[in-house]
Amino acid sequence: MTSANPCGEPLVADTAEAVRRLGGIADALLVHDRDIIVRCDDSVLQHAGGHMRFIRRARGYVPRAIRMHADGPVVLAVGAHLKNTLCVTRGDEAFVSQHIGTLDNAATRGMFDEVTQHLLGLLQAQPVALAHDLHPDFHSTRYAQALAARLEVPCIAVQHHHAHIAAVAAEHRH
Repeated sequence: MTSANPCGEPLVADTAEAVRRLGGIADALLVHDRDIIVRCDDSVLQHAGGHMRFIRRARGYVPRAIRMHADGPVVLAVGAHLKNTLCVTRGDEAFVSQHIGTLDNAATRGMFDEVTQHLLGLLQAQPVALAHDLHPDFHSTRYAQALAARLEVPCIAVQHHHAHIAAVAAEHRH
């Protein structure tokens, strides 16, 4: 049993797409008459040390707010190329998207665009700044630069190791 996504690609969203993309490799397809509106993998948690820990924060948990220790402006952080997720900060909350994946193919880049627009729309958030990886050729970097130019807001390049450290610090409310 699978969520119907070929390796490295987003979930299949409707029956026609499932038949087209998976018909040649699947023995059977279990379908429903409702298409998937927001592609989101299953959440995976692990019980460790008396606490539940996320392996993959997804369906049922995104985009639930994560509290930060200080208020801040609305910022859209678009992530890097590998294992991409997005984050919108607003006040003392951070809203992390579902896992999007590696932005190697058109389908995943399309999902990146969909998730960005969905998250901003859902939160009714208008970013006053965007953050992206330092690498100039990443889809996420080019997307952030184009959106920042359209919105006439600053676009800030962040080295990805620094982004990891900042995320851990925020998680531990520092």
